[in-house]
Amino acid sequence: MVINRSNKLIYLKDQEFVLKSTKDLIQKTTDLVPQLFAGGRKKHPFLAYISGMILRSSDIDIFLSLILGACLSGKAADSNARKLFEFLGYKFPGQNAINSLLPALKYLLAGLHKARILTLPYEFSRPLSTWIGELKDSDSCYSEVILAFRSLDTEKWPDPSKGGSCSAEEKTNRRLFTTATKVAFASGWVAPEDITAADILAWRDIKVVESRDGGTHQTTPIPMNDLLDFLQSTFGERLRFNVSKVRLDINTTIRVAPHSVVEYLPRIFEDTTSPLAVIDELLASPLRGMASFSNKDISEYDIVRALLSIGIDISKSYSCWLEAQKLFMRFQQYTNEKSWGTLFGRFNMYVFIYLPLWFNSNPESNIEYPDTPSKFEGALFYEGLQGPSPDRPLTLVQFYEYAGFTYSATVARNARTFFDHLVKMHTLIGDEKPVKQPVHRTPRETGRDKTVKHALSRPLENLFHKYLLAKQSQADFINENVDVVWAEIRKKVRSVGRRVFEIDLRELGSVAEVSHENHSYPVSKFHVESLLFTSYKDQIYFNPATYVFPFCLLRGGFRGQNLQWLDADTYDRMSEPSNRHARELDWCWVNTDKIQKKAFCAYVRPSVMNMLDIQRDWRDRLLKLGCDAFSKRVDYEGKKGTRWGQIKCLFANNVRSGAPVSDKVYTSLWVYTLLDFQNWLKFSGLAAETFVAYMPVKTGSNSRRISFNWNDWEKKDFPLDSVKIDTKDYPDGAVPFCPVNLRAKITPHSGRVTHITLLREHADAASVCLTTGQSADMTDYYDRGEVSLIRKLEGVLNKNDSGWQLTGPTLPSAQAKNISDKILQAQVHGSVQNLIDDFSLLSLPHPDPARSGEEGIHIIAREKSSSLGVANTHLCSLNMNCSADVISILGGKFRCSWCPYAIFSTDLIFEVSAKRHYLAEELYRVTRQLDNYRTTKRVAAAEIEMLSQTTKTMAEDVLGWYVVEKTLDMFIRSKQKGLSSASYLVSDREKALMEIKNHVVRTDSVEAFMYRFEQVCDNPLTMSEDFRDKINRGVRYLLAQSGDVTAAVMYASSVSPEMKLAALMRERASFGGIEIESLVKFINMPQEEWSTAVLSQRSEDEFNSDFVKELLGYE
Repeated sequence: MVINRSNKLIYLKDQEFVLKSTKDLIQKTTDLVPQLFAGGRKKHPFLAYISGMILRSSDIDIFLSLILGACLSGKAADSNARKLFEFLGYKFPGQNAINSLLPALKYLLAGLHKARILTLPYEFSRPLSTWIGELKDSDSCYSEVILAFRSLDTEKWPDPSKGGSCSAEEKTNRRLFTTATKVAFASGWVAPEDITAADILAWRDIKVVESRDGGTHQTTPIPMNDLLDFLQSTFGERLRFNVSKVRLDINTTIRVAPHSVVEYLPRIFEDTTSPLAVIDELLASPLRGMASFSNKDISEYDIVRALLSIGIDISKSYSCWLEAQKLFMRFQQYTNEKSWGTLFGRFNMYVFIYLPLWFNSNPESNIEYPDTPSKFEGALFYEGLQGPSPDRPLTLVQFYEYAGFTYSATVARNARTFFDHLVKMHTLIGDEKPVKQPVHRTPRETGRDKTVKHALSRPLENLFHKYLLAKQSQADFINENVDVVWAEIRKKVRSVGRRVFEIDLRELGSVAEVSHENHSYPVSKFHVESLLFTSYKDQIYFNPATYVFPFCLLRGGFRGQNLQWLDADTYDRMSEPSNRHARELDWCWVNTDKIQKKAFCAYVRPSVMNMLDIQRDWRDRLLKLGCDAFSKRVDYEGKKGTRWGQIKCLFANNVRSGAPVSDKVYTSLWVYTLLDFQNWLKFSGLAAETFVAYMPVKTGSNSRRISFNWNDWEKKDFPLDSVKIDTKDYPDGAVPFCPVNLRAKITPHSGRVTHITLLREHADAASVCLTTGQSADMTDYYDRGEVSLIRKLEGVLNKNDSGWQLTGPTLPSAQAKNISDKILQAQVHGSVQNLIDDFSLLSLPHPDPARSGEEGIHIIAREKSSSLGVANTHLCSLNMNCSADVISILGGKFRCSWCPYAIFSTDLIFEVSAKRHYLAEELYRVTRQLDNYRTTKRVAAAEIEMLSQTTKTMAEDVLGWYVVEKTLDMFIRSKQKGLSSASYLVSDREKALMEIKNHVVRTDSVEAFMYRFEQVCDNPLTMSEDFRDKINRGVRYLLAQSGDVTAAVMYASSVSPEMKLAALMRERASFGGIEIESLVKFINMPQEEWSTAVLSQRSEDEFNSDFVKELLGYE
C-alpha cells in the first residue's frame, strides 16, 4: 500500500472515478445535513455553497486540494479557504461560516479515503464535530480500521480552565488513537486486511514532520508497539502478517534513518565539498532545525558514513564529542533542555561538518583537528584578526557570525559551563589528556527591551490585602451552601452561554465587608472565573486556592511556580506554629525554584503560613473522603528525572493524578480576582485604577492567545496594521472586528514585585532577599520604587527611623516605648505638661512663625487622641507618616532631626548620639566613595553631581542630630546645676550651640571606641559599615592573640559581630587580661597594615604557612 509522506492528496483511482465518487459523496452529505441541522435559523453553508456546484473532471484536483488546504492548520488554511470560495464563485462569507463548513469538508475527504479513492497527508486530522461521531456506521465517513481506533476515544477531554487534565494512562491512550488514526488516513488502511508488515516497518522508520506556516516541527512519536498490540487484540486472524515477528523486527533491527535524511549530506557532497559552500547549502535549505544536529537527533544524518564516502574519517571524534555531550546532560539534569539542543546542534555542525571539510582541504595546516575535547583550545573558539585562510579555519565565534547565529553572553556562559564539566570529567569519555577551558571571556550583555514590572502602591496593596481577606470570609458560606452556589452558576451558564459573568452572593444571603478609614464597604460580587471548584465523585467542593494563591503571591513574594509546586509534607518543616503570633516572621521551605538548583528557606509573614495551612486542611479533607490521587507524588511539571523529583502537591487539584492547579488556572484566578478588585474599587468610590483590560490580538496570530502586552499598548508605539482584524457573519453580511484578550497590568509576578518594592522602603536588599530566595542584586532589580544613587552605593543610608531589618531588632528602645506609654496615660488625665518637664521633652520650632504652636509637644499637650509614632531616638506626633506639607518644608521624608513634629527627650540622648555617630560614619564612607569616583571617572558627571547633592543632605542630617544631641546635653547639664529651662521648646539653634561646652575626645582614642562600641551593642541598627569592619577586625585580633591564626584569617563577618567581640573581650578579661590600647590601635590601623599585624601575633612558622598566605593574598 502507498504511504502518503507528502502534504498533498495521493489518488488511487483515475480522474473520472474520483470525479464520480466525489459527486456521490457530495449528494450523500447534502441528504444528511438537513436531517442533522433541521430547525436551524439559516441554511447550512454546505447546502449554500457546495451542494449545487457543477464539477468537471478538469476541476476535481483543484477542488479537493483547496478543500484539503482549508482543512489543515496554520496560516495557509485561511488563504486556502479564501481561494476555495473564489473557485466556487462566491464572496468570502466570514470565519463563522468557514467554521461550520469545515467538518462537512473533512467528512467529504474522509469518505473518499473510506471509498479507497485517495490517501491523505499525515497532517490531516479527523473531523471533531459531534454529529460525525454520532452517525451510524453506514453513514460514517470512517473506515472499519479507523472506527476501531475511534473506539478508544471514551473520555471527554478535560477543560484546563477548570483545573482538569488527563491522567498518564489516558494520555497514553489518547496518543495511540490520535496517531493511529493519522497513520490509517495516510496509509489507505480501510479494512484490517489492508495492513501489511511493510507498512508497520515503514512507519517505524519514518520520522514524521508536519508543515507549520513554512517551517517544520516533529510530531508526537508513533507508539508502534501499542499499535501492534491493539491491532492484534482487535482484528486477530484477519491481519495478514505475523505480529510477533514484526514486533521482534521493530525492537531488534537497527533503525534505518529515513531516506530523505540519510541521503541529505551525500547529495550536498555530490555538488561541493567546499566547507563554506556546504554550510551555505545547509543554511539555505535546512531539512530540520539546528537542534536536529544535537546529540539526540544527529544520528539520523549518518554523518560518519557521509564523510567516509569522500575519504574523511571522523568516527573517533564523533563518538567522543557525542559521549561528552550525553554525559554532560546526564550530570546536569536540566529541567528545560531546549537551549542546549540548539547550542550542541550548532557546535556539532562546526566540529563534524565544517572543520573536517576544512582540514581535508588544508592538510598542511599547523592547527590540529580537535577530535577530542583536550585539543579544542581558545584559538578555535574566539574571533581572529582575519577570516579563514590555508593556515587557519573559522573559529567557532566566527562560524556563528558567518552562519548568522547570535553569539551572546548566554551562549558563551553555556559553552563555558560545558567545558568546565569536561575539565573535571574528561577521563570518563576516554580523553586522557587534560582539557583546558577555551572560553575566557563573554560578550557584553546587550540592552534588551525588558517587560516593565508593575507594582501596586502601598495603599492599593493594603486594600487588596483586605479585599482578599473579605473573600476568605465568604468561604464558610460557600462551603456550607456549595450546592446552591453551584446551581446558581450553572443556571447563569445556561442563560448566558459562557462563563463571563459575576455571581452576587448578596442574592444568596451573604455579604462580607472591608473596613477602611472608618467606613465599611460591602464585598459580594465575584466573577465566576475567580472562584475555583473541584469535582470529586459527582460532588462539588470549593477550593480555598481561590483566595490562598493570590494572597500568597501578594504577601509572600513567591514565584507562581514556587507556590504551585510547594510540597504538602515539607513546606512547614522549619515553621513553628505555636510561636507565629509572638514572632514577626516565620519560615517556609520552598522545594523548587526556576533559578536556584536547590531548595531553600524563605522568611514569610505568619499570615502566609496560616493561608498555606488552610490549603493543606482542604487537601487533607479530600484525602479523608477517599481522593487517593492527592497522596500521589507528581513529577515536577510532568517531566521525569528533574532535580526536583516527585512532589506531594499542596495545591493538588486534579482528582485523578494529584497534579497541582495549572499555570492557566492560577493565572486566571489572579486576573479575574484583580478584575473583581478593580470593579469593587470603582463601585465603592475608593479608586479609579485600571489593572485589567482587553488587549487586541497581534497580526499573524493563529489563535487569540498572542495579544499585545500592557506595555506595548500603553506606549502606542506600533503600526495599526499590526492589530489583527477578523470578520464575523451577520444576516446583513460579514462584519469586521478585532479579537481581544483580557490582560493584566499587575500580573501574578507583579505580586512578587509589589512585595519586594514595599519591603525595600524600610529594609536593605540583603534583608529583603531572605524573603524571596533571590540575590541582593536581583532584589534591587525587582524594586520598582524610587531608586536613589545612595542605594546604588550599597545602600549606605537608611533614614527610616521606624524601619526594620531582618538582621537587627525591630522594636523601638524600651525607654522610648516607656515615654510613649506614659504620654498616652497622661493625655487621659490631662497631665502632659508635668510629663514634659519630667522627661525634658522638646521640639524644634516650626520654620513658619505664623504656625507657631503646631510643634510636636504642643500637639500631644492639647490633643488627647493624637497618634504617636515611636522610634529609638524620638517620638513623632504624626505617627511616622510624613505629610506632603512636611516633605515640602524639609525637602524629603524622615528628616526627623529638623522636623518640628518630632519630640525628643533627655532620656533618649544615648540613642540620639548613636544615630549621629552612625550617620557621620556613613557620610564619611560615602564621601570617600565619591572622591574615588571623581578620581577614577567611572561614574557620569551628572550622577556625581546628584550624589554630591545627596551627601549635602546627609551632612545636614548629621548636623541636625548633632544639634539635637548637644541640646539634650545642655538640658542635662542645666538640671545638674539646678537650673530650670525657661521653655520646653528649643527656640534658637544658634543660641543652643553657643551654650554647648564640648568635651574633646580624639576619634581614634580608647574612650571614643568604647563609647561607640557600647552604642552599637545597645542599638545594632546604628552600626555603620565602617564600624562593623572595625569590630570584625577586633574579633580577628583577639582570635589571633588566643593562638588561633587560621580562625582569625578565616573568620567570616557575622550578623552580630558586636556580640562576638564583647564575648571575646570578657573571655580575655577573665583569662589573663586584655590590652585595650593595643586592640584600639589595631582596629584603627590602615587596611594595608592590618593583615601583617594579625600574623605578627604568632610564630614565624605559622606565618609561612602557604594556606594562610594564600588566604591573605601574599605571593
